[in-house]
Amino acid sequence: MNKKLNLILGASGHLPYGTGEAEFEALYNNEIKPLVQALDKFPRINFVFHYSGVILYWIERRYPEFFMLIEDLLSRKQAEFLGGGFYDPMLPLLPLADKIGQIEMLTTYLRKQFGKRPQGCWLPAMAWEQNLVGPLTSCGMNYTFLQDLQFSGAGAKPNEGGLFFPCIAEDQGKLITIFPIATALSRALRTGVSALGAKEAAQAGGVMKILGELLEKLPEPAAETRIDRASPPGGEYPVMVFPFAREPSFSLETTISKETGSGILPESVFEKFFEELSNADPCIEFTTPAKIFKNLKGLKKIYFPGIWADPDTSGLNHPRQFLADHPGAGGIYAKMIHVHTLINNQLRGDKTRKRTALAELWKAQDSGVYRMGTPSSPGLLHSPVRKAAYRSLLEGEKITREKGKFTPALSVFDFDLDGEGEFIFQDDKLNCCVKSRGAGIFELDYLPAAWNYLDTLAQEPTGALPDCKRRSAFVDWLAPADFLADDAGPGGIPGGYFCGDEEYEVSETDRVRRRQSFRLPPKEGFYLGEIEIEKTWQLKKNFLALDYILKNTGSKQASFCFCPQLDLSFPGEGEAFLRVLTIREGGKEGVAFGETLTIREIRGLEFQDIKNETLITLEASRGFDSRIFQVRTELNGSQEYQSTCIMPFFPVSLESGKSYRTGFTLKLSS
Repeated sequence: MNKKLNLILGASGHLPYGTGEAEFEALYNNEIKPLVQALDKFPRINFVFHYSGVILYWIERRYPEFFMLIEDLLSRKQAEFLGGGFYDPMLPLLPLADKIGQIEMLTTYLRKQFGKRPQGCWLPAMAWEQNLVGPLTSCGMNYTFLQDLQFSGAGAKPNEGGLFFPCIAEDQGKLITIFPIATALSRALRTGVSALGAKEAAQAGGVMKILGELLEKLPEPAAETRIDRASPPGGEYPVMVFPFAREPSFSLETTISKETGSGILPESVFEKFFEELSNADPCIEFTTPAKIFKNLKGLKKIYFPGIWADPDTSGLNHPRQFLADHPGAGGIYAKMIHVHTLINNQLRGDKTRKRTALAELWKAQDSGVYRMGTPSSPGLLHSPVRKAAYRSLLEGEKITREKGKFTPALSVFDFDLDGEGEFIFQDDKLNCCVKSRGAGIFELDYLPAAWNYLDTLAQEPTGALPDCKRRSAFVDWLAPADFLADDAGPGGIPGGYFCGDEEYEVSETDRVRRRQSFRLPPKEGFYLGEIEIEKTWQLKKNFLALDYILKNTGSKQASFCFCPQLDLSFPGEGEAFLRVLTIREGGKEGVAFGETLTIREIRGLEFQDIKNETLITLEASRGFDSRIFQVRTELNGSQEYQSTCIMPFFPVSLESGKSYRTGFTLKLSS
């Protein structure tokens, strides 16, 4: 056999900022530690690592001695460390300064810990846009990696060797080398299943069989794509990258004996794998990208479309389409852009505060926010990941404000980047963002706690992941007069008229008094469509006031229930996180609250957020009954708390031309 193959083995790992300690411990003990310990015993096997700054910083604090083993692998050039963004960000979504800042932050960290700058970088989810070439090269990155699917999407052809050789990408005169990742073959190598034949799931006889099949199918390198003939032995032949990326398709279930049920140490699994590789055909050279890169010549130029390898679907998507498809991620992205703008506009000349604010901003740029997530790799649906992002964004925003100098204001601008203006109420403690669609609140920030109480998602009745939507506060329902509060739930009010998706007219803006009015005109042909709703928001001293006027514009008497639904997202559920009190004329009284709760004849509710040490008080000008329940999402069989929904009910009976008035105050305090 005259063919040879340069094989680059690698491992990448990341857990989103905000993930719990248990997940970090599991990743370290089940994957990182046994992999590195096993590799130390097989000097023929070269390896490339990429772990995010979040992972490395956690290891430094918990197991600093582990870095000595990595340093030993690096010093004898058996391993290479890749750079990238410190918080594993989706680089195409970041402003240019943040791209560079994140990459330099991880580069500096690696240099200080291991004594050497990385030459190449890893892209989370392989998210690519051609304009990444400039910032990557300006940060000293000589090469990066994209999946074979992305090579195919750019026109590379296997029979011409396009999937087996690095290429170069260019933008604005800057060049970077891109190595192809053999995605399916990598998975096959890891699981011992052949992906080369017609039957992808057929057993292939282990690692040696898979590598043998691969060698047989490799093309002869064309002259214009070959690596320089002056390279070391094996260097002029195809290059393939097999990453041990942490992904849902790989599980350590193989370490459990089916016969005895006893566990096998993860290190033994890696040792067995490396032992097989050590006995591989001499035609296979285990190397690193740094060793290959210095001898590359005559590479083909390829322009890659802006796509990413969706880790939840194993398919390709556009890196920005996720924001449009999932408003929860789009909201965090919009907030990130807003805080980035504040930092650059408000902190000019103040390098110390700007550096501190940027450190908070970059934490919120974690790529975990821009994927749905799985049980082994949390994402958008995992509430703590979103909440950690919002907390960092709010801490960054707080740094941009000078103490004692913030003036309360009502502003109108396109806050959520949807092409329309939103109404932003702000004082020294509150941010309240209101949209004309539904005239409800879609973001409610309490700055002393750095907490967004409207960071919540809910699944549509279909349960399909793409149908997860953000929930809001004070979105209105009109229900039949005989409707029972006990029948309300996460799906809303069966048979009712939901006004939260309706476009309210902007009727009056009073910036001086921080007062904004909206009007929902009558809608002919809808159930209770003859009811006109006028609602007026006003920001007062650290609390919000909301006034309602409901008018019957029809010719007949109208009887119905009015329900302005609101969601509040707390750190968790149960008495360790939340206590609920009712407010009546006689005072306050605690109530037991588990799954659902219906309370009769109250004037208000108090929510005690235990973790954030915050009180949220909701009071109405009229008595009401209220339904309270938990909103959860489901992902791979597990239920995750998202928010607590409050549905106050007011019975209304209006003669033709008559109006009904009620109002609320919402106060947040420490």
